[in-house]
Amino acid sequence: MNGNQFRVLDLLQLDTDSKFLGLQCIAGKNGLDKVIQSESINRPGLAMGGYFDRFVHTRIQVFGVGEADFLKKATYKDELENIKKIMSY
Repeated sequence: MNGNQFRVLDLLQLDTDSKFLGLQCIAGKNGLDKVIQSESINRPGLAMGGYFDRFVHTRIQVFGVGEADFLKKATYKDELENIKKIMSY
């Protein structure tokens, strides 16, 4: 932890010790130093479908079973662009 700032890496390290959340880093190290700006979470299902009007990128994005299933089945260019947009924040 860096002062009062809590980073993505800090969250992963805490869970490595406790195994409470079962978090896994699957996308590599890029972005692990980003500061978590909000204690709120968001399930980005609507954004994955292209609706970004109320998407709050500062929240922790939680990909559950539904989002994971969507990712497995995403084949259209628009769907893939939406996912890239979510990940660009």
